[in-house]
Amino acid sequence: MQQGLRSLESLSDPNTGEVRLGCTDIILHSLTPAIVRRFSRQHPGVQLDVRLTNPGQHQIQELRERKIDLLITRATGLQQDFNSEVLFDEPFVFVIGAQSEFARKRRPALTDIIKRNWVLPPYDSAPGGLIAAVFEANGFAPPKPTVKTIAIQLTVSLIASGEFVGILPASVAALSAHRTVLKALPLKAAGPRISAEIVFLRNRTLSPAVRAFIACAQEVTKSLVRAL
Repeated sequence: MQQGLRSLESLSDPNTGEVRLGCTDIILHSLTPAIVRRFSRQHPGVQLDVRLTNPGQHQIQELRERKIDLLITRATGLQQDFNSEVLFDEPFVFVIGAQSEFARKRRPALTDIIKRNWVLPPYDSAPGGLIAAVFEANGFAPPKPTVKTIAIQLTVSLIASGEFVGILPASVAALSAHRTVLKALPLKAAGPRISAEIVFLRNRTLSPAVRAFIACAQEVTKSLVRAL
């Protein structure tokens, strides 16, 4: 009976229960900490279960199998059984290490770094295709990367070392744990933008805690957009 009462409470009280959140690597290491901190302050009685999900169909399957309640990701494509709300979209920025030789210049530009060691996603991946278009919008052929990876921690660490240069969504450069040792370069042309979205099953009743988390994510990203 006590377990039943607790279950009923979680169906009506946004300050109890659990929220199971899936995030891709790039979201987990940039946007997620800011949302989690605010939500935990506002709803201390809710337990958060935050999981790393792989991009592509794997993250979609976890939602369909109800292993997670919500997914924050860069792109899932159109899915008839999902609700998808764009939290924000943003530009890419070229990024160098704040202590690198290029950062000492008064106005470092893409022409200064185009022939350096690049760490980039593969161009045949979804983010890689967008990044190739950003290079082209700024008047350069996409360079051959020294390191190809979609692992954001590795990417940011290599750029922060000063030995590599890269290109990141603006929020990642601003929110990364290494943000104090990164420097974004001004772009001649922005090129394509990239969005972040929150996704959940269309025909599933969301608990008050899950709905509260969605509202919190929207609040945090509105603040972020104003700052970018």
